[in-house]
Amino acid sequence: MRDSNNIKAVTALGVDMIGYSFYQSSPRYVSMISSRAGIIPDYADTDDIRLRKSGAGDCVVRPFLKVGVFKDDMPQSILTRVVNYSLDCIQLDGEESSVMIDNLRRTLCPDIVDEITIIKTIRISDAADVNLWRRYKNADMFLFKLSRDDSDKSFFLDELNAYDGDAPFLVAGGFCEKDAEWIKTLKHPKFEGVSVSTGFEKELALKDTDALERFVIQLKGNNIFRDE
Repeated sequence: MRDSNNIKAVTALGVDMIGYSFYQSSPRYVSMISSRAGIIPDYADTDDIRLRKSGAGDCVVRPFLKVGVFKDDMPQSILTRVVNYSLDCIQLDGEESSVMIDNLRRTLCPDIVDEITIIKTIRISDAADVNLWRRYKNADMFLFKLSRDDSDKSFFLDELNAYDGDAPFLVAGGFCEKDAEWIKTLKHPKFEGVSVSTGFEKELALKDTDALERFVIQLKGNNIFRDE
């Protein structure tokens, strides 16, 4: 996401994470712009919009986590965006190694930030792919991205239930409103929620907040909603 008003509307729904795409091949790329003071983020400051309305209509503090999404990027580029965007999490979407995860963490913590959550994306197209998480035991969380073009996602239940790691995981896979019932069938103790993107866009990088609200209501009681 990159439109400040759309971000405000989505955070008001109670999502727990907002994703910012920082790899240039992505059509949702969030750029940096030049200024006389140097390079600054091309986005509205979201620190002052971490609010949502309570049931009584009052505004209360509602923290959400800022997730920077990177794909085979240079460590210095990642560090720069962690600082400039006050990122809480780093999502590694490419072929990054466990060594890079260690190096990023050692470089960032505690000298630059007190702590950082590193999420490693694992693409799942068959049963064997779930076990790829073992290459990244130093990650804090996994994003299992369902990459088969099946409208029937029941294929993935056995694969996801076979996960036996300690780190929690999110699931992505082009989810839309009709997938809410399938998501409710995921009962794995490490399952923490879903990441949604294109399935809720009314145009590029702009979320359909009405559809997203209906989806959140259907899944109320499940844990994390992450929007990218």
